[in-house]
Amino acid sequence: MERGSTRGARARHRRHGRCARRRHRRARGARTRRLHCSGHRRLHPRRGGQARGAKARRQRTACGRPPHRDPARDERAPSGRPLTSQLRWADIHLKAIRANAARILEHLPKGTHLFAVVKANAYGHGAVKAARAALDGGATRLAVSTLAEARELTGLVHADHILVMGGLVPAQAGAAAASGCTIGVSSLAMAEAMSQTDEVVPVHLKIDTGMGRYGCAPEDAPALARYIEQSAGLRLDGTWTHFASADTDAQMTRKQFELFAETLASLGADPGVRHACNSAGARSFPEYALDAVRCGIALYGCDWPGMAQAMTLHSVITHLKTVDPGTTVGYGATWRARARSRIATVAIGYADGVHRVRSNRGHALVRGKRAPLVGTVSMDAITLDVTDIEDVTEGDAVTLIGVDGGEKITAEQVGRWSGTISYEVLTSLGQRVERRYIE
Repeated sequence: MERGSTRGARARHRRHGRCARRRHRRARGARTRRLHCSGHRRLHPRRGGQARGAKARRQRTACGRPPHRDPARDERAPSGRPLTSQLRWADIHLKAIRANAARILEHLPKGTHLFAVVKANAYGHGAVKAARAALDGGATRLAVSTLAEARELTGLVHADHILVMGGLVPAQAGAAAASGCTIGVSSLAMAEAMSQTDEVVPVHLKIDTGMGRYGCAPEDAPALARYIEQSAGLRLDGTWTHFASADTDAQMTRKQFELFAETLASLGADPGVRHACNSAGARSFPEYALDAVRCGIALYGCDWPGMAQAMTLHSVITHLKTVDPGTTVGYGATWRARARSRIATVAIGYADGVHRVRSNRGHALVRGKRAPLVGTVSMDAITLDVTDIEDVTEGDAVTLIGVDGGEKITAEQVGRWSGTISYEVLTSLGQRVERRYIE
């Protein structure tokens, strides 16, 4: 039987042609009933609705698909309160990054180059946009940790102005060479592997002067530099070291610099671009700048007084309740109300970068005032005691890093509450935290 011959007949199973009565779904003894319609035997939509087909047809766009649904449709903030499509967001102030780059260069001897360190997604700020801002502020080179991070920056600067600083293994030599980027080299094995590729690879020889991490021993540096210089597949474009404690130990930093200078003098090859200072080194020892410095955390406004903080972190109060004395809040009942208290639940937790060690530690800003964080930090939420803050309502914005009224919370302060440093605070921000860029 042709499909067209059944038009107008009762609905049937396509496979075997029997009536589609779904006997297995009926109670024993029940009979199939007809659907009763009015008018021209047409089923009408339910009251208050419209036929699905008609609604879909009216929604179709020119390309034949339903229009994109606004993901924020069900997350509208009360009038006058900021809210994006997410309940947790970070505002990234690109103007601050530009200004910080310019200020770093003003602090250094004229002619010093700046590597903008944008590894780890630019310390959580967004690598591409942060890199552009730093370049606009005067940086001339970029520095990352991995080849994948380097690829993300394609087109912002010439490839050989991107330094891949992280440790690579010989198996990655081909990919490193193909990237066109400058590669940090710490060992003869890595140099040999890259020299055998089809590219001429620009490299920066790293010397370990006291960090105890990457880098060749100072006594091995001359031989490795000569190997690189004599290899047809390598080009020695720079030589560098890394200060271990420029922010806390001036004596050790001085010894590291002196050892680096001695090693450079005995290298027996043109060292290329010489660089030793990180952010702390550039700030405290501008006389050690040499040809270039590598700055990351300072670009983002941390650990250098007077720099503009590039990131502010926010969330929203999603629930308010009043609790009686003796009521506990959070996992493990680690906080107990001593008096009648007003508790606000905020939509940000340790999955978003608020470390669990922050439980019962520190503050957030609500309506321009400090609210203590009480109870254990959850994966998706924290709780604040807002008893002493007037007119708090659901939907109010909460500032975890930044300024509200006359109060300010910095990433450094959050680091102290978290038992860590500003670097970890910024790089811990989760993927659920929307980045909003402000010029």
